[in-house]
This record gives sequence, C-alpha cells and structure tokens, in this order.
Amino acid sequence: MEKVTIEQVEQEFKKLDKLDQSKRNAVLAMTEKIINYFIKEKAVSGENPLVIYGTDKCPDCMNCLYAMDKQNVKYQFRNITDNLQYLKEYTMFRDCSNCFADIKNKNELGIPFIYVADHVQILDWKNFLANELPKDEADLFQQLEVEIKKNK
Repeated sequence: MEKVTIEQVEQEFKKLDKLDQSKRNAVLAMTEKIINYFIKEKAVSGENPLVIYGTDKCPDCMNCLYAMDKQNVKYQFRNITDNLQYLKEYTMFRDCSNCFADIKNKNELGIPFIYVADHVQILDWKNFLANELPKDEADLFQQLEVEIKKNK
C-alpha cells in the first residue's frame, strides 16, 4: 500500500468544504470507521494495545472487556476503583478532553473509556468493535449512502 503524506490528506479534506453538510458528515464518519478499524487491528496484533479505564463494579465496563477478549483485542485494564493513580489519570482525561463534553452534560461518568493516544480517545466501545473495512468500492459507496441518510 502506498504511503500517504499529510499534505495529501489535507488536500483531500479541503475538498470536503465543497460538500453539503450531510455528505461531509458521512465522509467524516466513514473516515472515523476506517481509522478505528486500523486501531483495532494494531491492538489485536499486540503492536499497540489499548488502555481501558473503568471499574470491575460497572457492568458496561465488564461487557466491554469481555467483547475485547472475544475479538482478541489486546488491552491494559486500569481499574479506577482499585488504583488511585488510575483514577487521577482518568479524571485528568475527563476534565480536559473534548470527547467528554456530552457525557458531562448528561451527568454521566464516561466509563469504559478507551485511550489510544492524546487525540484518539474512544467512549463508544460497541461502535469501535463493530467497525470493518468496506469489502470493495461498491460497499464503500453503500456505507456512505447509509451515513448520508443518517445525517440528513
């Protein structure tokens, strides 16, 4: 596969300005799906294991870990109720990361929380695990059409 430069990516994203809002959102959603697919693949291979913050007292956290195990995703679980340092790390992310804005507005906790890198943080683990690459060009366009309809 040919390497893509940052400049090429920037040029392609500038083209998004010419699209209407629903098409732009669809392209961004597909881009996020593809990125998540590759993040998952790196975690499965063990090259970049995920860091998952949560607690063993939370059913959703335990379901997340079970699903990760079922798909052979490598991760480090940081139990925020058993380790004060992990709680401090999680609290820093929750206080400083934009991905928690909706969570905080709803007065929710926001776990399980998956940390990949400074600007790659995941709260929707079910959607993250469901991401698959389009099988071919026709499948890509079909998925884009679905995303466009969602965003109208």
